[in-house]
Amino acid sequence: MIRLAQQVEDRNYEAVARTLKVLFVSTLTDLFGDIPYHEAFMLDEGITQPRFDRQEDIYHELYEELELANSLYQPGETLEFPSKDLLYGGNVDNWKKFNNSLYLRLLMRLSNRDGDFWISTGDNPMSINHKIQQIVNAPVTYPVFESTDDAAVLRYSGESQFENMYGSYTDATFNSRRMAENIINIMDRVNDPRLSSYAVQSGSQWKGMVSGMPTQETDNSGIASLNKTVLGDYTSPYSLMRYDEVLFILSEAAIRGMISGGETAAGSYYEQGILASLDYWDSVDPDPDHAYTDAKKQQLLEKLAFNGTIDQIMEQKYVALFFVGYEAWHDYRRTGYPVLTIGSGTANDHILPRRLGYPSRTQETNPVNYADAVTVLQNSYINGADDMKTPVWWSQAALELAM
Repeated sequence: MIRLAQQVEDRNYEAVARTLKVLFVSTLTDLFGDIPYHEAFMLDEGITQPRFDRQEDIYHELYEELELANSLYQPGETLEFPSKDLLYGGNVDNWKKFNNSLYLRLLMRLSNRDGDFWISTGDNPMSINHKIQQIVNAPVTYPVFESTDDAAVLRYSGESQFENMYGSYTDATFNSRRMAENIINIMDRVNDPRLSSYAVQSGSQWKGMVSGMPTQETDNSGIASLNKTVLGDYTSPYSLMRYDEVLFILSEAAIRGMISGGETAAGSYYEQGILASLDYWDSVDPDPDHAYTDAKKQQLLEKLAFNGTIDQIMEQKYVALFFVGYEAWHDYRRTGYPVLTIGSGTANDHILPRRLGYPSRTQETNPVNYADAVTVLQNSYINGADDMKTPVWWSQAALELAM
C-alpha cells in the first residue's frame, strides 16, 4: 500500500498505510520480542527467510514511521475512495488523530526505558518523556483523540465479509473461557455498570473463576460468562484504540511527572477516562435495561474517587481495556498492575506469561535465523530462552533482571 501510494503520489494513503504498519508490527514485537522486521518486507528482493531485528531497534523505526505518517496526513481532506475505508469512512483528520494516539501508546510502552532510550526523529534526539510532552503541548501538530467519536473502532455491518468473527459462534463456544474472579471483584465491589455489558451473571450474585487453579479443583458453577450479545454478535464492534485509553495514558503521564499538572491533572484525566469508557459501552450495549444513566455514572465516580496512586489509574485502565487486543496484558507486564492471582495450578514455574514463544512455523521455515534469535535471548542479560518466562525488552521484569 505504501508503494502504490507513492506511485500515485497520494500522501494520505501512504500515511494510512504507515499507521497500520506500526499498529501491526508493534503488536507482533510486543508479543514476541525480537522479530523479523526489515527483511520481512523484502519478498520482492527474494528474501524468504528474514533475519530478526532487536526490539529496541524496531521501536526506533516505529517512532520514525509515526512521525513520517503524521507529516504526510493532509488535514481537512478526504481519502479518494472513502467507502473503502471501513474504519473512518475516508476522514483524514481522524486517521491523523489515531496515528498520534498510537504514538502516545507506544511511547508509554517504553516508560521503563526513558533514561536509556533516545528518539532520533527530528533535528535533536529526545527522551520518551520529552516526546510525550511535545505531543501533548502541540495539539495542532500532533492531534490525538478528543472524544469517543474519534476512536479507532471497527463497527461491523453484519453483512457477509464485514462481520464480527464471533457472530457464528454458539454461546457455548464463545464462552469456553469464563470471567476471572479478579475483574469481577474489581467491578462488582463498586457496582460498575460496565460489568453487565462485559458479562452475564449466573446465579444470584456475581462470581468469577479463580485464576490458575488445577482443573480438578475448579468449580464452574455460578461463574459469570462473557456477554455474547454485546461482544460476540455479528455487528459487535471491535476496538483497535479508544479515547479512554488516551485519557488514562495522560493520567499516568501526569502522575509520573512526564507532563505538567501533577496529581490534579492526573485525577482529571482519570475521571474523564472512566466517563469515556462508560460512554463507549453505553453506546454499544443494545439492552435498554443496561442504560448508563447520569446517576449511575456519578455514583461510580464517587466510589472510584481518585486517591493519587498509579495503581488506581492502572486498575481502571485495565477495566477500560477489556476486549482491546492485548493492551491490558502489555500494561501489566510494563507496570505490574493490577496485581493478579497466580493460582497453584499455574504452569510456567508459576510465572505469569512474559511473552509468547515463537510459532512452530517460524522454527520450521526460518530455522537459521530462528536459531540466531534464540542465541540472542540466551546470551543477553536476561539469560532467557524461547519460552513464556523470558521478558520482552521494555517490560518491568527485564529492567529488574538487568539490575
